[in-house]
Amino acid sequence: MAYFNKGITYLKLNNKKEAKLYIDTALSLNKTDESIFFARALLKKELGDFKGAMKDYDAALLLDPNYKNALFNRAYTKKTLGDYNSAINDISNLLNQDGENPEYWNSLGNVQMIYGEYFEAKKSYSKAIDLDMDYLDARFNRGLAHIFSNQSGLGCEDLQYCIDKDYGENAENIFTDFCGF
Repeated sequence: MAYFNKGITYLKLNNKKEAKLYIDTALSLNKTDESIFFARALLKKELGDFKGAMKDYDAALLLDPNYKNALFNRAYTKKTLGDYNSAINDISNLLNQDGENPEYWNSLGNVQMIYGEYFEAKKSYSKAIDLDMDYLDARFNRGLAHIFSNQSGLGCEDLQYCIDKDYGENAENIFTDFCGF
């Protein structure tokens, strides 16, 4: 475990070269610990090796099919690779395990937006907001879904809420472009 801990420390320090060396060494010594596969997957994702990350997420999930962080990050990686149906399947599995996590609902909405399923995306974002009223990512995304589905009034309300909570310049720019202020 010493190699793994050193690898994680280097990863936190953003020294990816040393992190990779120690995590690979830890994995060569122990191929039954899902957290080592998960850590290497995160490292590979940061290095832009999404296909390599997928293999390690898969390995972690073979060892522990209920490893939520691995499932969540694999869904994100699948979305990045354009495998949206599989990403939705992973997110659905997460929601079956923990339907009270607003981040999972927001992620489902993000994939639905890619498909142009704005009504479904709005429902997913709304569920995230129901679970966490100030989850600004979900509120911002729901605002976009409203705008894309020709409900700009509702979209502008969500964007204004984000602006009032100091969400950032992106919300302000979109509000200016779509809400006419």
